[in-house]
Amino acid sequence: MKKISIILVVFLIIQAPEALAAINGQNIFDDVESKYKVAASVWASTLTARASWLFWVLALISMVWTHGMLLFRKADIAEFYGEFIRFIVFTGFFWWLLTNGPAMAIDVIDSMQILGGTASGISGTTPSGIVDVGFKIFNTVVQQSSIASPVMSTAGIIIATIVITILALIAANMLILLVSGWILAYAGALTWVLVVADGL
Repeated sequence: MKKISIILVVFLIIQAPEALAAINGQNIFDDVESKYKVAASVWASTLTARASWLFWVLALISMVWTHGMLLFRKADIAEFYGEFIRFIVFTGFFWWLLTNGPAMAIDVIDSMQILGGTASGISGTTPSGIVDVGFKIFNTVVQQSSIASPVMSTAGIIIATIVITILALIAANMLILLVSGWILAYAGALTWVLVVADGL
């Protein structure tokens, strides 16, 4: 049984570089990220169009209600103009936020990603970049492995496998956070409309 175990370990050590080359883990997560980013940007036009329609309907209702109350109170013309100017300024500002909000949210996400990469000293912090670090560690361990020290080589490969698994989980969590950020940035426009309408 010991001989079979040693033969199996030696075989795995010899075959590890070929298996690593076959995995080709570069840019797997970045491909998924770019597909979701493109899909989310397609949602943006549809959701922004629906949110804009809802915004203007609610803004019209708010304007009719506000000016109707002024009419019932028999407010003077200055009060009408003051309320109208306030309404135009606030509506214009919130309309600008509604149309530019998704782009600003994406810019914030991108700038935080760049800031995190700068702070950590890793340029281009992406999910695939994190996994690539794991592959580099694994590749280095495999190249340093030797048949002369099978126990140390096996222990190194096991630890490198654990490291690459943990880094893959971190990259998957980062990808989930990015995708949820895009969904919130684009789909959040409808929620934003309701908040704005309440403010008007």
